[in-house]
Amino acid sequence: MKRTTICLVAAAMAFPIAGCSQWQGGELREVDGYQVRVKTDPDPLEVGETAQVVMLIRDASGKDLDGCQVSFRQYMPGMEMAGDEVFHALLQAGQGRYKGRSGEFGMGGDWALEFHFTCGADKRQFTLERHLEWPE
Repeated sequence: MKRTTICLVAAAMAFPIAGCSQWQGGELREVDGYQVRVKTDPDPLEVGETAQVVMLIRDASGKDLDGCQVSFRQYMPGMEMAGDEVFHALLQAGQGRYKGRSGEFGMGGDWALEFHFTCGADKRQFTLERHLEWPE
């Protein structure tokens, strides 16, 4: 009986409570009345790799928002590259989550991730800055 109880507690702890844990980690921003959180895997981003990108969106009252159009581009400020204007779509995954993949981060240095999202008639954008270290 004791072993069963321990297993049930362990199993319960392995599954996050809906709506709570997804809002942990990553970087939180307030963007003109919206709460957004961006997470990447890997974190930190790595030279020569692509990344899974997840953006979470809530309205000002804290309600998870589905049905938004979300995309981002990655570029190195001050360095013109062919892929600078390529936007990657983030697809709706439920509970205010949008997921997609970046392109490859081809070199070390300063990068910008510029996000655009439209929820209803509201169009917003914001930029996150990242510094990628060259691998040793």
